[in-house]
Amino acid sequence: YRESIEVDGVSIDEFIYRSGNPVPDILKIDIEGGEIFALPGMIRLLGEARPVLFIEMHGSEAVQAGWELLTGQNYQICRMVPDYPPINTLREEDWKSYWVGFPDGR
Repeated sequence: YRESIEVDGVSIDEFIYRSGNPVPDILKIDIEGGEIFALPGMIRLLGEARPVLFIEMHGSEAVQAGWELLTGQNYQICRMVPDYPPINTLREEDWKSYWVGFPDGR
């Protein structure tokens, strides 16, 4: 791009818990590779509120980091297709993947 701008960023945990915004039941994440940076900023939300997640993952590093973080928070990762089949191993994933994250017990 010929021009660029800088914008302030804020983690999802900060946006919700420090700024007093409503806690979501569902969260869609489609940030073109930025999910590797966004997911660590929502640990409290994942642990306490346990929203259902819809995520478009970009790149093998993001897939690996997302898998580790979400399974570490006891989320079941499924494909974003009818009947939401579970993803049992990262070997099944491409560089671009569409996930639904279900917290256990939902």
